Amino acid sequence: MRDLVAGTGSSAPFWFTEMGGNVYFGITSSPTGLWRSDGSSAGTFAVHNGMSYARELLNVNNTLLFSGYSSGNGF
Repeated sequence: MRDLVAGTGSSAPFWFTEMGGNVYFGITSSPTGLWRSDGSSAGTFAVHNGMSYARELLNVNNTLLFSGYSSGNGF
């Protein structure tokens, strides 16, 4: 997994959920959003970066459910 925040800061990742050999998670620092990683630097990227506070991630029969917030749509 790559460093999502340059320098000594932290992306503060949370709500780690495994699905299909990848890990999905939210981060609280910029850029916020829903992220996915296969464990490699190249395989770590934002799935949706227009959303803040992706949380409550849950794998239900290989379907990722989550809640999030966007300024245009709210929660």
